[in-house]
Amino acid sequence: MNNRIRVTDYEAFGKLIKKWVKGQEPVPKSLDDFKAQAAAHNVGLVVPNNYKGLVVTHRTADVVNLVLPVASMVIDTEVELEQGGAYPLPPFYDDLYQSEPPAMSKQKKLALHAKRIADYTTGQCG
Repeated sequence: MNNRIRVTDYEAFGKLIKKWVKGQEPVPKSLDDFKAQAAAHNVGLVVPNNYKGLVVTHRTADVVNLVLPVASMVIDTEVELEQGGAYPLPPFYDDLYQSEPPAMSKQKKLALHAKRIADYTTGQCG
């Protein structure tokens, strides 16, 4: 899972995204612009070198927008979970639940993975 984008401050990133949505900051036009804006807002963004471009989709209320994850990332995560690896949740979930993630069987981890992909694919995050 080393080819995933990493964020240190999810709150700062969420605030920056809200500014883009509200027109308070210009939406990035390139990967370099995205990195620069994230740096300027102390997001702590790490974009691995395998990423070469940026696509920004601004959803509208009248169009279903399915955002499909990268197939290799889905497969890599499934393999890691099948081998007993931990489910990769961002650390802000610890604040929400104020505890360590519960111990889960491989089947439950894979089910959670599928549910999060479904949420990510259709979620509007409003």
